[in-house]
Amino acid sequence: MVYPIQTKEAVIKKVLMGGKLHHEIASEAGIGRSTLTYWLKNHKKNGNENLTDKEKRPQDWSVEQRLNALMETGAMPEGERVFISKKG
Repeated sequence: MVYPIQTKEAVIKKVLMGGKLHHEIASEAGIGRSTLTYWLKNHKKNGNENLTDKEKRPQDWSVEQRLNALMETGAMPEGERVFISKKG
């Protein structure tokens, strides 16, 4: 699941403020503890800029993003299209 950056920032802020255990915050936010741990690790590494670095999987793209990908790859030879799809 892809979470909005605002959600990630709000959850990390709660953790950094203290007062509650990590698993309580994760439960309140409706996310897994491993997800929270991952967000915290990335936040400590590079701040908020690393929260959005993960590239979306094609199945998570919006309709507009899918249409743009189709238009960009439609004229490509099939061999190149297969290579691109395997990268993501």
